Amino acid sequence: MIKPFISTFILLFLLSEAKAQNDVTLVDRSYAKNAVYIELLGNGFAYSLNYERLLLQDNLMTIRGRIGVTPGFVNLFKGIAIPLEVNACFIQTRGHALETGIGFTWFNGKSRYRNEDRELITSQPYNAGSVSVRVGYRYQLPGRGFVFRAGILPTFSVFAPDEVRNNSFLPFGKTFTPWGGISAGYVFGKQKPKYR
Repeated sequence: MIKPFISTFILLFLLSEAKAQNDVTLVDRSYAKNAVYIELLGNGFAYSLNYERLLLQDNLMTIRGRIGVTPGFVNLFKGIAIPLEVNACFIQTRGHALETGIGFTWFNGKSRYRNEDRELITSQPYNAGSVSVRVGYRYQLPGRGFVFRAGILPTFSVFAPDEVRNNSFLPFGKTFTPWGGISAGYVFGKQKPKYR
């Protein structure tokens, strides 16, 4: 009579320990909701200041949304660029992850380029847009702290004036540009539990 009772007690104890360990793992793997970082090159094409928000976290991946701003480049582009991006991170181990994403960048301003006679020309103000696909590496430990990103961003011009498209060496002036970017910043905010 006592053996089944002891066996049931031991089984319940082991199950509760396994659940407790699992709960600790979940807390340890929860990520901060917010990030701010500077990206060199990347979606802003020279640099961008960015805010990122954790949108979804489950056992296999995290999804984040990002908005940035690029005040005009010196000598190349005078105006503003607004990069938007949605990223997903997979295979997250000890802070290391594969990061993929898709983004759109809107530009408003003037570009400088050389014409056929090699004269430096400043364009009229214009709007341009490009779409980029990200494949890269992300380092971010659960909780608050440092974030580092590096990736390749093949970029496709969606719209740009012909004078800019034909003469600019900037990525939003070409139909396709192989591109890349590197970011560093800080993650903060209330941690989002992995499961609820």
